[in-house]
Amino acid sequence: MSLDERRRRNKIASARYRAKKQEKVKAMSSKVNQLMAVNANLQKSLEIVKLENGALRRLVQSLMAQKEASTKHLPQS
Repeated sequence: MSLDERRRRNKIASARYRAKKQEKVKAMSSKVNQLMAVNANLQKSLEIVKLENGALRRLVQSLMAQKEASTKHLPQS
C-alpha cells in the first residue's frame, strides 16, 4: 500500500471518527437538556409538596391544640 493510499484511508477514517464524535456530543447535549428540564419540573413539584406539607403540619397542630383545649374543659368523673 502506497503512502498516498494510507494517507487517504487515514483521512477518511479521521473524518468518520470526528463525525461520530460530533453525533455523540450532540446526543449527550440533547440528553443533558432533557434531564435539566425534568430536574426543573421535579424541583417545582418538590416546592409545591413542601408547601402542602407545611400547611398540613400547621393544620394538624391546630387540630391537636383544639382537641387539647376541648379535653381540658370536660368535667372529670
